[in-house]
Parts: sequence; structure tokens; C-alpha cells
Amino acid sequence: MGQVSVTLNDRIYRLVCDDGEEDRLVELATYVKAKVAQLTAEVGRAGDERLILMAALMIADELWDARAALDAQSAAAIAAAVSGQPADPSEPEPVRRLKSVAARMATGDPAIDAAEAAKPTKAARRREPG
Repeated sequence: MGQVSVTLNDRIYRLVCDDGEEDRLVELATYVKAKVAQLTAEVGRAGDERLILMAALMIADELWDARAALDAQSAAAIAAAVSGQPADPSEPEPVRRLKSVAARMATGDPAIDAAEAAKPTKAARRREPG
């Protein structure tokens, strides 16, 4: 097991993670630490628990905004696919595949089937065990 020490508001937290995940954990902790520092500059020392809660809420707000943007992007991709607009090669593979499947379904292409629509993306295949 990996272990990382994180200092937040002059307190040291020892965190355990899987081997090889230490750098990612440090990166995430650094992001949280920056949010806490931002809050400390804005509201002063409000107690560790309150600052960490406020930082968590700020990060959750960012997550919600990112999800909404992704949902809007997915909706736009489906609309573009249905309208027959050409695929953008800079789009992620899942978005391109979704557009392709949506366009073929909209035109009634008999070649489309559930097995093809459910085929995992490259990213999903990397996460599969085995």
C-alpha cells in the first residue's frame, strides 16, 4: 500500500492509497489545499472542519458545472449526428461513436444493432479486468 502525507492548515494527514496512486493523490490533495487557501484568504481562519467543508462544496459545485457542460455537449453531439453534420476528429471516441450510432438509428439503418451500440470504448476496455 502506498502512503502520502498531506499538510492542510498546518495539520498533517497521513493517507493510504493503492501502490502507484501516490502521485494522483498528491495532485488531488494539492487541489484541495489550494481551495482551502483561497477560502482562508477570503474568510480568514474559520476552523479546519468548516474550511474543508466549504472547499468540498466548492469542488462539488465545479463537478456539477462540469457534468452540466458534458450533458450539454452530449446533447449537442446527438443533435449534430441526427442532423447529419460530419464528425469532428478532435472529439473523444465515445462522442464520435454516439453520433454515428444516433445518425444510423435516425435513418433507420438496419445494420445497427444493440451489440454494436453496447461495444465498449477503448477507455472502458483499459479498465476491464483480465
